[in-house]
Amino acid sequence: ISISGSKMRALAAQHATPCPDPIPSDLLAANCIPQGFMVQKGWDIVCDYYADPEGSYLPWSKAVVDATASAGTQVSGQFGSLDFKLFFTDAAGKTISPWHEIPLLASAETTTSPKLFNFIVEIPAYQTAKMEVSKDLRDNPIIQDSKKGLPR
Repeated sequence: ISISGSKMRALAAQHATPCPDPIPSDLLAANCIPQGFMVQKGWDIVCDYYADPEGSYLPWSKAVVDATASAGTQVSGQFGSLDFKLFFTDAAGKTISPWHEIPLLASAETTTSPKLFNFIVEIPAYQTAKMEVSKDLRDNPIIQDSKKGLPR
């Protein structure tokens, strides 16, 4: 069965459900998609995206698991939106730059311990948001990347 992109978007906008057997010839009229067309969780995300009349749905911020900010960070704004910022803080709670104020070595090296390095990851686990360390903002927070004024 072939489903055009336009038909798939129309079916998603009306939250189509899996078709019974046999598959009807007019999927739009039956408001269904062929069984196995897409993994259900993925289809639910596509439906939420195309059913949003205001265009405010942020599909890249739909978490598979709840990610929490680690100790030593401070969050500002909504994850997945252009106002999101993740700042790093020192032990006193002062905002610091991950580029300039987090040392490469995580701890003092001794003859009995291996070298441990600090490593900054811009993309949180189980997320697809395109995040970047800001070169332009004070203290270089991690921010939502954008293209043509929209989140990526």
